[in-house]
Amino acid sequence: MQIDVFVKRLPFVYPFTISGGRTKNEQAAVLIRMNHQGLSGFGEVCEITYYQTEAAVMAQKVLTLKKIIEERFTIHPKDFYIVFEELFPNDPFIRCALDMAAWDLYGKTLSRSVADILYGSDPERVITDYTLGIDSLEVMQQKINKKPWPVYKMKVGFEGDSSTLNALRIMSNAKFRLDANGAWSVNNAIEFLNDIESSGIEIVEQPLSKGNYEGMKDLFQILPFQFFADESCVSIDDVARCAGYFHGINIKLSKCGGITPAVEMIRKARHFNLKVMLGNMNESSIGTSALLQLAGEVDYVDADGPLLLAQDYASGIEFQNGFVKASNAPGLGIKVHVDLS
Repeated sequence: MQIDVFVKRLPFVYPFTISGGRTKNEQAAVLIRMNHQGLSGFGEVCEITYYQTEAAVMAQKVLTLKKIIEERFTIHPKDFYIVFEELFPNDPFIRCALDMAAWDLYGKTLSRSVADILYGSDPERVITDYTLGIDSLEVMQQKINKKPWPVYKMKVGFEGDSSTLNALRIMSNAKFRLDANGAWSVNNAIEFLNDIESSGIEIVEQPLSKGNYEGMKDLFQILPFQFFADESCVSIDDVARCAGYFHGINIKLSKCGGITPAVEMIRKARHFNLKVMLGNMNESSIGTSALLQLAGEVDYVDADGPLLLAQDYASGIEFQNGFVKASNAPGLGIKVHVDLS
């Protein structure tokens, strides 16, 4: 087996802003290609400042241990993942990219999709939200007009966010998922959520900072919304802690370390009667196809990454009127068309 590592950049259609004024116009990503017996498996992980994951640094770490990874290759991803954990114990983003590529390669070896290998069937098409990054009301309205969607995910945690939401709800009958990225205090959250109608709000994601469980207990007990953990639920070790403070968790492959641990996180969440959403870090169709392999096992899907990008690394995902479906082709079901020379 041979590994190739690439750092690529893709621009966004619109500047992407979340709470705290964090804005980016493009995104860097590390792409992994595993070559074995004439087949190639692909993985992707994005550079996210919040998690201190610089693409060039991640790529260099993989290149430094490239020979060891190749020598310790084993075809089944669950067995290979043990190697990733040993070599990159503190780098879930790197493990994620390697794990995606391993599953893609394994699926192609068996001529089966990853979903079929894991669950015995391919998921039907599911609804995904379309994310409205923080912007002026006029630009947000423009986004809705250009992308009429059954569910929108709106970034909140800025001045005037409740009035903006109310204005958007007047022009659209869509449901809304709200994501504060931990920007609110308890009082901010109560003030905002008391100022809006709860009907039509599917999820309120990470309203408070990740360690504020005492505050989350108050929101959980007194407000009629479904609260989901994102930054508060990074890995499988965080799942049990979320029970009684959140109604569900947002699993993102990059933060938890890939498909292999995500499967176990879903199982553990169900054990604690937590709902599950699959989320994305604005990955291209490579990373998005990977998370869609698990779409049949969860309650909500946030898989709009490719829709937010002006270009894409791959094809194989079908978006139609708010629904999304990965190809049933072997592995992740993608065809990579970016120049990886």
